[in-house]
Amino acid sequence: MGLCALTGQRMAITPTVRQEMFKSVCYSERQYIRERVGEWKSEYSDIVDQEVKAWIDVNFLGQAGLFDLRGSKTRAERNDWIDRIPAEAFKAPSDSTITSDMENVAHGLASGAEGLITNNCGTIIHQTLNVWALREGVRNQPFLLNPQEGVFRVLGEDRANALQWAEMHLCAICMVMPRSRRPAAQERELLVTFATRLNSTFPGIGNGIIVEERGSSRDARWQEASEMVRREDWRLAREVEDHRLGRLRRAREGAGLGF
Repeated sequence: MGLCALTGQRMAITPTVRQEMFKSVCYSERQYIRERVGEWKSEYSDIVDQEVKAWIDVNFLGQAGLFDLRGSKTRAERNDWIDRIPAEAFKAPSDSTITSDMENVAHGLASGAEGLITNNCGTIIHQTLNVWALREGVRNQPFLLNPQEGVFRVLGEDRANALQWAEMHLCAICMVMPRSRRPAAQERELLVTFATRLNSTFPGIGNGIIVEERGSSRDARWQEASEMVRREDWRLAREVEDHRLGRLRRAREGAGLGF
């Protein structure tokens, strides 16, 4: 979301990622409720499903959100791409298994995406699929990008050999800056926590942000970010999570839960 606001580019997710995101957030919300109630009721699960779906479709995707949904127009089109892509590029239990990785790649190719950013580097052999895409004329540049390569591409080809850590640092600050400024030590703690978690999906980028936070430009960037977050694009990026928390809180209250 921060990269969308930073660059002014809209990005997209595939239907497979949307479904994975839905299941993951619902699971997290159910666990949150289970830890706080004495007796679980089946209606809680229905409430979570309803509100998480609404949050994804209204606040995360589409006109009001920062991301679009892009994929195959038909199941037949998706299957055609799955049948064409080299099975040896994916780690699967057997040769006849269709994995979510294969579905993601098929949706990305069918939708006309220039590239697909994935951190599934342990289950997809990027090089194998990229060689196939170039050899077959499917794309004229690598299609599967690891997280760092994906950020390079988003920031612009002219900067593909040197990630702009100042921009990454500024982007991260904008995503974590509290509505009211706090002492520098508290703000740094917020940023380091964010960057550390970022490493799980964007390996190494979080570390680079932490290094920048310790540098001499730290105070100037926080000041610049305090002006940037007033812009509409950054307001949208920062409010996506607020919408999720608000929706689920109101739904719990409606079900008689006081948290």
